[in-house]
Amino acid sequence: MNSVFARYLRSNNLWVEGNLRMNPGTLILDNPLNLSTITTTNLSYLATSSSNLQEQLDLKQPKFLYAARISQLGVVAMTTGRLPITPSMISTPATGDYVFTLPTPHPSGANFLVMVSPCSSAGTVAICTAYANSSTQFTVNVYGTSGLPFNAPFCFHTVP
Repeated sequence: MNSVFARYLRSNNLWVEGNLRMNPGTLILDNPLNLSTITTTNLSYLATSSSNLQEQLDLKQPKFLYAARISQLGVVAMTTGRLPITPSMISTPATGDYVFTLPTPHPSGANFLVMVSPCSSAGTVAICTAYANSSTQFTVNVYGTSGLPFNAPFCFHTVP
């Protein structure tokens, strides 16, 4: 059965509608002389060939490494990223300043983006800015409509 599956996969004759389920360690035939287990590369080929499979892979894991909603007091209101934001990671050295210290270096080093948006009502927040200080730290600054630093809730996520 595995060799039939491999022959169809190799010759581009495998068409899947719905879910494709394979047991871990399923053998595929890379070429007639080489049997190997499914690799990350093989899975990426499968993922790009089937939008349904890609959707299933996307649903398994949040896209952002860190994502959270933070209250005006610097308290974690919600964390939804692949890695959680905890209270011990946040410091508020001054009004409107929120410094996040990551427990391990970000996979992109200091070259990651932090996207931020205010969660305040009544038009009290003018702008939020965010930037990576290093591979283990980023800062969010919130400013009120007066142009002065302002404590207000915000949401953010990191982008590799």
